[in-house]
Amino acid sequence: MATDTIDAGGEPPEWPSSDAPKHLGFQRQGRVRWLAPGTLLRTGFQAFVAHKFVELLDRRELQETAESRVIDLTGPAGEQAWQELWIDYVADTGDGFDATTTVASQLARDTITLDTAGGKVETRAGELLVLGGDQVYPTAAHRGYEDRFIGPFRAMLPWTRRPRRLVALPGNHDWYDGLTSFLRTFCQRDPGRWIGGWKTQQTRSYWAVKLPQGWWLWGIDIQLGTLIDAPQLHYFKNVPLGDDDKIILCWAKPTWTAATDEAQSESYAVLEYFERTVIEGTNRVRLNLAGDTHHYARYESAKPEPAQKITAGGGGAYLSATHHLRQPLHLPPGEEPAKQETFELAATYPEVGQSRRLTPGVLGLIYGNRSFPAIPAVLYALLALPVNWLLGTLTQPDPRWWPPAAACAVLAVLLYAGLHAFAKFSSQPARRQSMPAAVLHVVLHAAVLTGVVQLTRSVDWGLAGTPFGAGLVAGVVGAAVGPLVVGVYLYFAQFLRVNVNELFSAMAIQDHKCFLRIHIGTDGDLTVYPIKIERTPTWTFTPPPADGASTVDGDNMRRWFTPSHEPVAELIEEPIPIPKVPTASPRR
Repeated sequence: MATDTIDAGGEPPEWPSSDAPKHLGFQRQGRVRWLAPGTLLRTGFQAFVAHKFVELLDRRELQETAESRVIDLTGPAGEQAWQELWIDYVADTGDGFDATTTVASQLARDTITLDTAGGKVETRAGELLVLGGDQVYPTAAHRGYEDRFIGPFRAMLPWTRRPRRLVALPGNHDWYDGLTSFLRTFCQRDPGRWIGGWKTQQTRSYWAVKLPQGWWLWGIDIQLGTLIDAPQLHYFKNVPLGDDDKIILCWAKPTWTAATDEAQSESYAVLEYFERTVIEGTNRVRLNLAGDTHHYARYESAKPEPAQKITAGGGGAYLSATHHLRQPLHLPPGEEPAKQETFELAATYPEVGQSRRLTPGVLGLIYGNRSFPAIPAVLYALLALPVNWLLGTLTQPDPRWWPPAAACAVLAVLLYAGLHAFAKFSSQPARRQSMPAAVLHVVLHAAVLTGVVQLTRSVDWGLAGTPFGAGLVAGVVGAAVGPLVVGVYLYFAQFLRVNVNELFSAMAIQDHKCFLRIHIGTDGDLTVYPIKIERTPTWTFTPPPADGASTVDGDNMRRWFTPSHEPVAELIEEPIPIPKVPTASPRR
C-alpha cells in the first residue's frame, strides 16, 4: 500500500468582490425544510432509487481499481516522526449556511482554549479533519456539495500556510446519487483537492490512516446499511497492524443504539462481523465514532479499561433528541449475558432534560416548513366530500347511510395505512408502537375534519351543506390547523418512542452544534475533547479589505463572513482520557 504527503497551498485566493454566487463560487442555502412537499418527494424518490440501484451495482466494488492507499501521519521518510497529533471529527454538515459555517469557523481556528476542572487547556486545530458522513442535505449532487459544504468551509478558511488534511466517509445522504458526487468531491483528484485550507487525501470511499504512537484511524463505508463489499474487506485485512496497535473506528451511523436486547439490527451485525473477523480482537478498538444522529452521546463500557462509543453528529444539520436514548446497552445483543459487554450512557448533548423541554416547540416551529400546509389542505379538502355526504344523509328522514359510510370507511383505512407507514418506518427501533401511534394520528385529523364539516353545515351561508362549501372551508382549515394537528401528534407520539426523529426534523433547530477534538500525546495516550456551540449566529458577507490591506492574519487568510455574535466553543463534558494499553489478542 502506498502512502502520501501533502504540499503547500500556493498563494492566497482573491477576496470575493461581493456575496453574489458568481463571485463567491457558491450559493448560500437556507436550512432544509424537511416537511416541505418538494423535499419529501425528492428525498423519498432518491432514497428509493438509491436502495434499488445498489442492489444492481455496488460502487464500492468499482473502486478496487483505485490506488490502495494508507494515509501515513507518522512522518515522511527521512524526517523526524510526529510524536503527537491533533484530529478534528465532525459529521452531518452541509445543511443551512449559518449552522454549517458556524461549525466550520471553529474548526478553522488555530487554537481553542477550553475550561476544564483542572484549568484552561489550549487545543490545536486538527492536522487531520475527519468528516463522519452526510456532507450534504437533503440529497447528494455536485451543486449541493459546492453550496452546502465546500463553500461554507472555504469561506471560513480560504487559505493557510499550514495546510491540513481531510478524509471523509459517506453517509446515507451521500449515497442517494449512488455515491457519484461524493467520489468526485473527495476521491478522484490526485494528489488531492483543496477545500479552503484542507486537502483531500483518500482515493476510495473508505480509508486507513496511520497515526503516531501505534494508533490507527479506520473509516468504513457501510453503504446504506448493507454488507461490506469484498474489496473493502481485503483492503482492511491487508493494513499492516502491529501487535500492540489500537484503532479508532469510524462508522457512518451509531448502529449500537438500534440494537435491542432481544436482537441486533442488520447494521450492527455488520459492525460486529467486521470487528470479529477483520480486526480479530475487539480490544484493539478503543474508540468508535459515528454521526448520522445530530447530537452528542457517549456510551462507555463497564470494564476496567473502558472502550467508548461516541455519536457526534452536530456538524450543521437539525438537532436530534437525546431523551429517547436507551441505556444500558448489552452488546452484542441476543447473546448470553456472559458473552456481552455492557455500555452505560455517560453523557449527552443536549442534556436529556433540555432535549425533552424542547419538544413542545414543534407546535409553532412546524410552521417553519413553509409549504407543508399545502399537504393537509389538499387532504382535508378531499376528505371533506365523503364526510359531508355522510352527515347530510344522516339528516334525512329515511337515510341510506351505508354508501357514504362505506366511502368514509375506505378513505379512513387508506389514511390509516399512510399514517401507519409514516410511524412504522420511523428511525426509532420500537415498531410495535406504530399501530397505536397511527390510530392516534387518524383520530386527531378525523375529529378536526368532522367538526369543521359539521360547522359548514350548521352555519347559515350560501354554500351550507354543499360539497364545494365543505371542501373549501376544510381546505382553508387544513392549511391553518392541519400542521398544528401534526405537531400535536408528533409531540404525543414521542412517548411511544415513535417518530422522534420526525418531531425534531419538523422543528429544524439550528442551535446546539458539536464536534470532537482528539489529541494523541507524546506518551501515546489519547484524549477526546467534546466541544459544543450553544447558539448559531447569522453570517453576513465582509466586503473586501481596503487597497493594500492584508487579507492574511497570522498563518490564515481571514474569513469572508462576519457573525452576528462570535460563536463560543465550550466543553460538553470533561475531556475523556483513553490510555495506551496493550492489546489482549494480537491479530493473526
